[in-house]
Amino acid sequence: MARPRHLYVFCYDIEKNADRVRVSGILDNQLVRVQQSVFEGRLTREAAWALAERSKVAMGPEDNLRVYCLTESGRKLSMAFGGAPIPEADEFWIV
Repeated sequence: MARPRHLYVFCYDIEKNADRVRVSGILDNQLVRVQQSVFEGRLTREAAWALAERSKVAMGPEDNLRVYCLTESGRKLSMAFGGAPIPEADEFWIV
C-alpha cells in the first residue's frame, strides 16, 4: 500500500440535511473533522480520489465539494466539484 504523502482538505456546502449527513459520515470514516463542513487527513492520491467520488455520489446537483491537496506538487492533483475553479499557483497564507 502506498504511503500517504499529502494532506488533503475536504470541504463542502450541501443544501439538504440528509445528503449532508451522508457525506459527513463518509468523510468521518477516514478524515478528521476540523470544522462543521471541513475535514482533513493524510491520504494517497488514489484514496483521496476514491473518497471524493464516494462523497460526490451522495450529493445533490446544486451541492459543492472541494478537495485541496496541501503541497505545490499536490495542488496540481487538487479537485473541485462545483463552484469556482482551483486557484492558480501563487503565494498565499492559510489561516
